[in-house]
Amino acid sequence: MASATALVESLKTSDSNMSGRSSLPFTDLKLSSWSKEACCAFNFGGVLGKADAVRRPAFKAWEGLVYFMPKDSDGSLAVALCLRGEDFARLRNDSVFSEYFTYVG
Repeated sequence: MASATALVESLKTSDSNMSGRSSLPFTDLKLSSWSKEACCAFNFGGVLGKADAVRRPAFKAWEGLVYFMPKDSDGSLAVALCLRGEDFARLRNDSVFSEYFTYVG
């Protein structure tokens, strides 16, 4: 995952269509990363305490949008992808992708 993040950092450029987000040149991907935010370290007190995981609320489908969520309390990282059906099917059937990522729904 560190090498994938380094690649994204080296290739990203600003995108005038999505203020504050990055894109990968020569692709249709738009990226937003919250992976360095320590959201699970926040203590909300009382019965809430600390979160085990933080997710982005539902949002309108935007093809090519990729969100790196804040790391979970166990250090794992969730990624949200918005892809066309055939692209997503191809990705889920890719053996290299399946080696490193788990589809959770």
